[in-house]
Amino acid sequence: MIKVSVIIPTYNRAHVIERAVNGALRQTLHDIEVLVCDDASTDSTRHMVLRYSEQDSRVKYLSLKQNGGAGAARNLGMTAAQGEYIAFLDSDDEWLPNKLELQVERMDSEPDSVGICFVGATIIKNVNADNIAYYDPDPRWEADAFLRLVKGNMMFLTPTILFRRSCIEKVGLMKEEMRRNQDGEFLLRLLSVYDLAIISEKCVIVNLDIAQDRKHFDAVKKALPHRLANTDLICHKLGRWPAVVYRMNLYSNLVCAALAERRSREAVSGIWQRLRAFPLLYPKDIWRISRAFAKGYLFPLYSKIKGL
Repeated sequence: MIKVSVIIPTYNRAHVIERAVNGALRQTLHDIEVLVCDDASTDSTRHMVLRYSEQDSRVKYLSLKQNGGAGAARNLGMTAAQGEYIAFLDSDDEWLPNKLELQVERMDSEPDSVGICFVGATIIKNVNADNIAYYDPDPRWEADAFLRLVKGNMMFLTPTILFRRSCIEKVGLMKEEMRRNQDGEFLLRLLSVYDLAIISEKCVIVNLDIAQDRKHFDAVKKALPHRLANTDLICHKLGRWPAVVYRMNLYSNLVCAALAERRSREAVSGIWQRLRAFPLLYPKDIWRISRAFAKGYLFPLYSKIKGL
C-alpha cells in the first residue's frame, strides 16, 4: 500500500528537478510514489525524470499535452495518486529526510476530521545563503485555521502541506483557470471542511526567486472572481463579517499588485472596489498600499535621480 503520493509539478525545470526528486527519494518513509507532473516542458525534463524512474520504480512521469499551469499539473497528479496522503513539492524546493515520516505519524494519530498538516520551513531568497527567512507555523492555528486563513492572519507554503487524499472527494481539485493563488484557494476549501495539525519543526527548504520585474497583476485579476466565489461559503461557515474582511483583503491585494507595476488606472479602480466592500481603510491596508506605491513609483524615481 502506498502511504504518500508526492506530487511535483514542473515546467522547464530540468536544471533543478533533481533537487526535488532526490529530496523525495531520501525520505525515511519509503512507501511513497513520486509523481512528476510535467506541464508540457520543452527542455530535457522528460528525459531526466524517466532516467530516475528506470532506477527507482517509485518515480512516475506524467505529462500534459499543453501548458496548463501549476494547478493543472497538480490536478493531473491528484487524479493519478494512489497514496493515503498527498504532499506537494515544488520542483526547485527540497525536503529534509524526516519530513513525511513526521507528518504521517502525526496524521495517523489524529481522527479523520483532521485533514491537513503543516511543517516549518527555511526560506532561501534568490539562492543567497545570507538572505534567509523562516516559516514557523504556530500550533495555535489548529484552533481556528479556517478563520485565520480567511482574515489573512495565517501564512502557508505549499511544499509544507500534507493532506488526506480522501479530502478531494469533498472539496474537489484545484481550479485550473487560476494561474495564480490556485493553491491558496484550494487550501481555503480544504480548511472549510477539515481541521489542521501543526508540526513546528523545519523540514522543508524553499528556494524563493524574488525577481524585481516579475509581473503579477494580470494573474491576480484573473484569479479574483474565482476567489470571490468562496464568499458565500465563508459567510455560511463563519458569518457575514469574516466574508467582508475576506473581500477587503482580496481587493487590497489587487491594488498592491497594480501599484507595484505602476498601473494607475487599475489601482484607482481597485481602491474603489475595496472601499465598496467596506468604506474604511485600516492601518494594515494603508501600510500595504503605501509599500506597493513606494515599490512601483518612488524607488524607480529615486534610482533614476541617483543615476543622473
